[in-house]
Amino acid sequence: MEQNKLTARLLAEGYTTDQTPPGCQSWNKFYGGWTYNGDMLRQLVFETPCGLLQLGIDCIDVGYNGIDWCAENDNPVVLCPRFQRDCSLRDKRCPIYNGGREALTYCACSLSTKNYKREYSVKVAHDDVWAAADEAFASFAASKGGRVCKRHCCYIRTERQWHAGYDPEICIQFSDSCNYCPVLNKALTTKRGNVFYDVKKIWTIPAQGLIPAERKMSIQKGVKLLDKTASLDICEAIVKYGRHNIIRRYMLNHSWDCFHDPTLQIELINFRAARVDTRDLMQDLQDVAAGIAVHHAADDLKAEKEQKRQRREAAQATRVVRYEKLILKNGFANLDKSEQRRAMTLLDEDRINELENQRYAERDDSVEQLTMF
Repeated sequence: MEQNKLTARLLAEGYTTDQTPPGCQSWNKFYGGWTYNGDMLRQLVFETPCGLLQLGIDCIDVGYNGIDWCAENDNPVVLCPRFQRDCSLRDKRCPIYNGGREALTYCACSLSTKNYKREYSVKVAHDDVWAAADEAFASFAASKGGRVCKRHCCYIRTERQWHAGYDPEICIQFSDSCNYCPVLNKALTTKRGNVFYDVKKIWTIPAQGLIPAERKMSIQKGVKLLDKTASLDICEAIVKYGRHNIIRRYMLNHSWDCFHDPTLQIELINFRAARVDTRDLMQDLQDVAAGIAVHHAADDLKAEKEQKRQRREAAQATRVVRYEKLILKNGFANLDKSEQRRAMTLLDEDRINELENQRYAERDDSVEQLTMF
């Protein structure tokens, strides 16, 4: 970074780079020289062009438009609670970020001689915006006949308007505390379940010599969406209104598979809400007879867990053998403390004593053989 204004002022006052002025961090050329420390930032008060106050510790430092907007340059920025891009007081070079549906407008502050008062602060101005939003929600909900939920709606601060939305997957984290759904306009059932779907994949095995290309198809059935069960009403709402989000997320997570194999086609089918997923054996047999490779997600998960268990047991057996060899070679007492702790974790006391006795027996045998001649 270029030399900041704080550093230029302190150098003019006679400070040298091997000194640390009060309230500053030690000299760092990367950050433009001296910078304020946390204690000083908690004391400094900055002011927006419209007179709102903000403590230095709560201001934002950012590089934008070739300018270092920071406390050391007397121009840190804050998120403007007015959300007015055309404000005449605002420095037009300050950052503007498009955050979703609204433009986040920032304005530069300058060092103030005023005492910080919370009632005139940027924080209170933001709180007032959300307080007004809370008051406006009642009339907004009334205009929708009460069929809206605040958790699913979005307040656009630049427009000062609420916008309705509905994503039933959001309800999963509140399913234990929410008994009535205003969007569905009914009390939620206490019966719990999950959302299941099938994944259909079609791909082409390329031709090799005289063997022609072959089109393959597989179906993974009973893929579980949720990590925990939820009200069946919510699950049915996810199937009805939220399947597009499930498909979009799945395709995004498996985009590399499609990139790696351009012939691969993935389709999510047979969405359903149920307490327990049931298998249709006759349909499975028909699919297999049609040349479709059928496998169930529950079986895949069980096989994966079994493989992990086998890998853990193999790794555990390898560690056991390693520490048994260490004890036979060096003796338990000659191992360092960390190795002794690991050995005691892997081996019980009887096994350690058995290895020690075996080590002494082998050593005595070797001594006898040496003394026979």
